[in-house]
Amino acid sequence: MFGLKRVLSVMLCAALLLGASACGKQQNDGGRQGTQQKQEQNVYKTLDPEKILTLEEVSQVVEYAPVEKTEKTRKKATVLYCSEPIGKGDIIQVDLYQPSDSLSEEEVRRFYDEIQEKRTKAEAVEDLGCEAFIAIPSIHFMKGGYHVAITAGSGGGDEQKALLKKLAQIAIGNMDELLQ
Repeated sequence: MFGLKRVLSVMLCAALLLGASACGKQQNDGGRQGTQQKQEQNVYKTLDPEKILTLEEVSQVVEYAPVEKTEKTRKKATVLYCSEPIGKGDIIQVDLYQPSDSLSEEEVRRFYDEIQEKRTKAEAVEDLGCEAFIAIPSIHFMKGGYHVAITAGSGGGDEQKALLKKLAQIAIGNMDELLQ
């Protein structure tokens, strides 16, 4: 009887030790997997809209000497180029929605898709090298997980669309350099 109790005690201790060591390994593996998953997530640079479309570049497109005004919120960063005093020319606005600690890549994408769905007259733009659409008075494009909206000019004809495409091409070229 005494021998049976001792054998059962040893077996119970061994089972507890094995269970505890297996449990510890699962936790450690889980921790490594979590770290590995974080490393596999995209890392996004923080961009500024005034570098995506610069004051100098806007000056070459508009017929006035623009001034730059910036604003940042949780969802977007904005630069506004306007005449001083306001009203001497059309405003150009660049809105940048970028993944960050407070805005996921999925949220940025969802916002882009929602705008496109709401704008029933949105026209796809095929020749920019990225997903884009024009919904007058703006052009929207997705580039590397970033959503950029450029609002410019007034009207809705071919001149307006050409201006929006030209500004988007400049912005995309700048983003290519900024994201390297």
